[in-house]
Amino acid sequence: MGQHVQDLTNPEGQVVTIIKSLLALETLWATVNAFVKISILHLYTTIFVGKRFMMTVYTTMAMSVSYAVSVLLQNIFLCRPIAKNWDKTISGSCGNTTQAYEAFGIINLLIDLAIVILPMPLLWGLQLPIAKKVALTAIFGVGFVICVISAIRVVSLARWDFSDISWGMWKVAVWSTLEPTLGIINCCLPVLNPVAETVHSSAMWAKCIGKKSSTPQGRTSHHKALYRDGGENDVETGRFKRLADHSFPLENISGTTYDDSSPNFREP
Repeated sequence: MGQHVQDLTNPEGQVVTIIKSLLALETLWATVNAFVKISILHLYTTIFVGKRFMMTVYTTMAMSVSYAVSVLLQNIFLCRPIAKNWDKTISGSCGNTTQAYEAFGIINLLIDLAIVILPMPLLWGLQLPIAKKVALTAIFGVGFVICVISAIRVVSLARWDFSDISWGMWKVAVWSTLEPTLGIINCCLPVLNPVAETVHSSAMWAKCIGKKSSTPQGRTSHHKALYRDGGENDVETGRFKRLADHSFPLENISGTTYDDSSPNFREP
């Protein structure tokens, strides 16, 4: 890709390879795109409610699947026999490849627009502050970027000169690759907030950013008791020191002192 046909080392053989690869990659691209669209639409069904909304979502899912199937059928039946795609010397017929690609590109763009616009009325109907509504719209509206890329792809398809297929293919390949990959990112964005919060509160994150421990200064051999000369009742833990019980005998309300170390001690 990216070279004119006349500049290829083996034009005939390489062009045949490019066309065969194009047919396979186009089918794969349509399948991946359909799965990405279905993933986004399924996410909508887990977040939003409403009978009409659900019917619209499932209808858009069916359109996405139908689109992928139609691209497969186009690859099979646009040229009959299929070898006519790369070998123009054999008998058969071919449709207008440029028009077919443009038509399918526009249909894909319309489906993308429908998926992006679908949740917007529900988002703005939520009882939330305007700032949160704008934030949610921005998250779900990242799909508009995909629509722009899809539109650029349609323009690239319209300008693609199939007589110099290796030269124009690289532009179409770039935009075709960006569309499903950004679609995957767009599908993940609404559910990334809990992941980000978990990572931010993890010990590994604190270690990575060099965050100081929140443990109070002065704890030596953290959480271990240090026994000093007063015996096992004289315990120091962190900043707190437990004093020996015999140093402070119990005292009742009337002021009478009881020494529990005395052999004659009895509880009142």
